[in-house]
Amino acid sequence: MERSSSRLRVLALLVALMFVALTTRLWYLQVLAADTYKDTAVDNSIRFAYTDPLRGLILDASGDPIVANQPSLEIRVTRDALGDEAEAVILRLSELMNVSVTDLRDRLEDDRYYPFQAVPVAEFVQAADAEPGRATRGEKVKLYIEEHPELFPGVEVLPVGVRSYPEGSLAAHLVGQVGLITAEDYERLKVRGYGQNDTVGRAGLELAYERWLRGTRGVQKFIVNSDGEVIRALGSEPPLPGGNVHLTMDIDEQATVEEALSSGLEQARGLTDSQGLSLRANAGAVVVMDADTGAIRAMASLPTFEPSWYVKGLTDRQADYVNNEDL
Repeated sequence: MERSSSRLRVLALLVALMFVALTTRLWYLQVLAADTYKDTAVDNSIRFAYTDPLRGLILDASGDPIVANQPSLEIRVTRDALGDEAEAVILRLSELMNVSVTDLRDRLEDDRYYPFQAVPVAEFVQAADAEPGRATRGEKVKLYIEEHPELFPGVEVLPVGVRSYPEGSLAAHLVGQVGLITAEDYERLKVRGYGQNDTVGRAGLELAYERWLRGTRGVQKFIVNSDGEVIRALGSEPPLPGGNVHLTMDIDEQATVEEALSSGLEQARGLTDSQGLSLRANAGAVVVMDADTGAIRAMASLPTFEPSWYVKGLTDRQADYVNNEDL
């Protein structure tokens, strides 16, 4: 009996200690850590959807655009809004866009987007010389979706801007190019508000003046439940376009210098060196400065490239050309 009584006292002591520990933990969570966990819960219930800003222009000394933005239409799909008709909507959209259902699903399964965010699945760049009064393919798609909203829940066609180059390859090395942000750059720039699918300056002035050209992303806030479903919108801020960069360079002078450089290289290829070998003369550079102010009036480099190639990414053929050191 004495041994059983001793065991009961030990068991009672253990139970008491457990209740004390549990009570202490509950008191800590409900009193001392209440504010911390409240803030965490609020943060977890709010989601953000971002809208890209219009990138600033690059202008010459006279204000003529060297780099501009070309109108484009982008099809975006919000997966949460597809509902029970998801498969049917994807099928209709694939037929309308003339892409396979598999490709469309792959684009929609991009894990960089939350289910409530609109995922870009196609882009129709409007041709600068499109026939007036005649709808382009992108506009026809937009009109069809807008006229049949019941067939395309969660699908929207929005106007966006993509980089364009009114002067073609003129001053390509100077202005540089843009491209999708890399994983390495994202890790470095995400503290400045960059997203995983942002377009950024990759070289030249586009890179040097990135912080001014980029603009500020718009943001829309949503309150979601534990399953990630949207409960209601919480407010939004519109995107702010980037600032323009004005250069001292003159387009006409730049064109003259590039033509002269090209002609000079062509003439040089007809010459021979001291050993009688033909000169390769396959590359060259020219910088023209204002003697009074030191301002750059023209800056040419050959061989050159088309910066528009980088807007949607290089094809294999274009990449071979750009990386060909024997040009």
